[in-house]
Amino acid sequence: MFRLAIEGAWRLDQWLKAKVGRTYSVLLTVVLITGIVANVRTVLRDMASTGNVAAFAVTTLVYLVLIVNQLAQLHEYRQEARARREERKARKAQKAS
Repeated sequence: MFRLAIEGAWRLDQWLKAKVGRTYSVLLTVVLITGIVANVRTVLRDMASTGNVAAFAVTTLVYLVLIVNQLAQLHEYRQEARARREERKARKAQKAS
């Protein structure tokens, strides 16, 4: 069931990228940046509180892992955008020649 769900999500993501294009990519970028900021704020808030040290450590670790993952996703989207931009430039240069 889980495999089916993640494969379906991947297929939907690919379809949205193909059909909606730049709008979908921009929306994803905004959502990723918003999530990164929210996770950083949560980590900073948790660091300021004095509570259960073990719970704090686990929570902070989870959020740091999420932040790393989100930054990696953002990097992937930027790389894809650069590749598309380079491809468009190459096509325009080829047509101009």
